[in-house]
Amino acid sequence: MELLSQHRSSILSGLLALVLACGTVSGARTQDPVDRVAAVVEDSIVTYSEILWLIRYRGFRLPDDPAEVASLCQEVLSQLINQKLITRETLRTPFINVTDNELENYLTLYKQRFPGEEGYRAKLAEIGIGEEDFLSMIRRQIIVNKFIELRFEPFIIVLPAEIDAYYKDELIPELQLNNQPVPELPIVEETIRQILSVRKTTQELERWVRATRDTARVQLLLDREPSRAPNLPAEFLEESNSRPAVPIQPTAPQ
Repeated sequence: MELLSQHRSSILSGLLALVLACGTVSGARTQDPVDRVAAVVEDSIVTYSEILWLIRYRGFRLPDDPAEVASLCQEVLSQLINQKLITRETLRTPFINVTDNELENYLTLYKQRFPGEEGYRAKLAEIGIGEEDFLSMIRRQIIVNKFIELRFEPFIIVLPAEIDAYYKDELIPELQLNNQPVPELPIVEETIRQILSVRKTTQELERWVRATRDTARVQLLLDREPSRAPNLPAEFLEESNSRPAVPIQPTAPQ
């Protein structure tokens, strides 16, 4: 139903859309001659150009006030760090595959946002990414969706009392506010169950992200003034040299 579709899109956009929006690929870079490292997340990095690219992807306008720019960049950086941690966990989860049909179906749904193929191509050009890289990001989006389904959804339970409360306290007031007819509860009961399941799944995912960030090796460097690029702290480089070599680079497309 449209109600469920709108709710699912809204409630998951904060975390899940990041995987689609900020896959760290060479085609999605700004053309700054010297980039900056904004954060180190375990053995990968988040660059300043990634932050700017995600801002551009989402259609945000950079504020004129430098303090507001800094605040926006910090907010986007936090979301990018969450994305890195989620993606890192999916790589540890076996049996997650994406078929060609799944990829094609997702791409078809995305293209429906535009008036035609030309509009879709214009969007890719606007955000500065090629279709091959874009398909790689879609593939990661699907992998994350499947990871969430496997990791969290089996443990979600929606009680009848919760369905009744949503119907009375949220659905009815919303429909009345928009002058829409109010269906009987049995008609929308299953839709409400799915909406609440999505909501609870998202809450569990957010709790997991917070707990993971508390124990993950994350260094924030956005405000650090680099004397040279990349502006990695010396202690990180020393620690990296003392353990098995893992390339310190942005996550490559799968």
